Amino acid sequence: MLPRAGYHGIMPIATDTNGGTPTLFLSQQQSENPDVVFLPLPFDSTSSYLKGAALAPEAILRASVELETLEFETGIEPFRHIAQKTLQPLVPAAQDSTERYMERIEAATSSIHPEVLLLGIGGNHSITPPLVNARLSQPGTVVQIDAHLDLRETYEGSRHSHACPMRRIHEMGHELIQIGIRSADPSELDYARQYPDAIRVFPAHSIDADWPILMETLTAIRGPVYLTIDVDGLDPTIVPGTGTPVPGGLRWHQACTIIDQTIGAPGGTLVGADVVETIPVAGTVVNEVVAASLLFRILATWTKRRFL
Repeated sequence: MLPRAGYHGIMPIATDTNGGTPTLFLSQQQSENPDVVFLPLPFDSTSSYLKGAALAPEAILRASVELETLEFETGIEPFRHIAQKTLQPLVPAAQDSTERYMERIEAATSSIHPEVLLLGIGGNHSITPPLVNARLSQPGTVVQIDAHLDLRETYEGSRHSHACPMRRIHEMGHELIQIGIRSADPSELDYARQYPDAIRVFPAHSIDADWPILMETLTAIRGPVYLTIDVDGLDPTIVPGTGTPVPGGLRWHQACTIIDQTIGAPGGTLVGADVVETIPVAGTVVNEVVAASLLFRILATWTKRRFL
């Protein structure tokens, strides 16, 4: 394991991407001993419907210039208490197969110190399994906000499709808590039903009725936990720019409460998180601002739990 300042295969960004203006996640003061590392992952080759998620990491970094340093609802200014580093985007090489790119993600992130919080900026949902494999060295819990189960064995001939990440993660031995689900193939439902203790599904249509049980489930998390947020888990009125939108999603404050409850679980420890499947749309910045705000909420809640 390298010391906290050491990274393999990716280098910290020296300058910002906003024409010389510092952004919240891309400060001009990049720490060599960070508490949190942002990793942009501009990948969408396995997207099956709308593409454009590969453009999201840069757009999200740019959009973070619009965020105040105070996360209003938590009352926390994270960067008063923690040091950050934003790494250069891990761009797929021309010769990379999907499998090779996943290997590069895992190799690059495995060397980040386990006490450093890793925040992945997608990119589509294919990026999540290698991040989870790098951060969860023992069986843990993965909390997923998503419109889809993402439990397919393969999709369009690929085991690394953005329709398959939670299947790969469950095969690693981790438990899943899937929230906001409202679209699935019958084979995915069959798979989930085989593992009722390890795959707990909270559909969007019954989320209000199931809310107390969901909160109890999140509070009961023990051990290492990883949080993955596909923005299509939120209602498309909040994030219209996403690869596979589905109506009837989570409300903003529901998503925030899920974040808070996941990170605040007394017996759990957040080791990483990602926000994926954002697609920037010409003429508006709402999609990337929402994605940046989700990352900031994760960071603020984690800072409050860890340092305050």
